[in-house]
Amino acid sequence: MNQSGLLAELKEVHAILDRLIAKVEAVDPQHTVKWPVFVTLDDDLVPITDQYVQKLQRDFPMVDVPTEIRKASAWYDDQPPSKRKKKIHSFLRNWIAKAPKNNRDPWAGLNVG
Repeated sequence: MNQSGLLAELKEVHAILDRLIAKVEAVDPQHTVKWPVFVTLDDDLVPITDQYVQKLQRDFPMVDVPTEIRKASAWYDDQPPSKRKKKIHSFLRNWIAKAPKNNRDPWAGLNVG
């Protein structure tokens, strides 16, 4: 790629970043979000609020909800855009509902010895 092509591509990346920053600032102008912000299949931003985390913790008292949200976010970020979800809250609820099965001790219930 020649220098002018590289410069054009760099300008395009900057424009995309500017649009994303504007979206994040519209959602959280004070930069106080402590939970992940998910990008949907439609490129909408869905912030996770303290109230939603508390609701999930009430609904799933045996699960470490904050840890599971961070795990879900890490998995989600590693997926290609085509794997994004439209309904982030449903995705998280399903992820957390499966957490007890996924985190089960593989040795539990075995009579060893």
